[in-house]
Amino acid sequence: MPKYAFGELEAAIMEIVWHRGWLTVREVVEILRPQRRAAYTTVMTVMNRLAEHAVLERQPTSSGAYRYNARYTREEYSTRASKHSIEELVRRYGDVALVQFLDKLDRVPGDKMNRLRKQLRHDRS
Repeated sequence: MPKYAFGELEAAIMEIVWHRGWLTVREVVEILRPQRRAAYTTVMTVMNRLAEHAVLERQPTSSGAYRYNARYTREEYSTRASKHSIEELVRRYGDVALVQFLDKLDRVPGDKMNRLRKQLRHDRS
């Protein structure tokens, strides 16, 4: 799990993989082509890095290339990444970070807070 938000190319690659499933680097390059020019080696490096960070999984193909797929759904990744980020903020800044979270929560409308509490109970079960 990376300890950072996705960069622009990483995010574009992840959107493709989340949408399409198992893909080779070449297939991702072809899908990216209308949006941006990205060299095959650049995309391969980024996808390998995402695999090393356990965001993507990879399997060898019969041709020796690799196919990649997301280890987590977009929602699972968002949950894990935000949890990690919050834990890091609290570890680094302690009560100051918690006070800032409380300040933000005080501004959330009641009906939304109820939905969030319900989601939290669901996530914990």
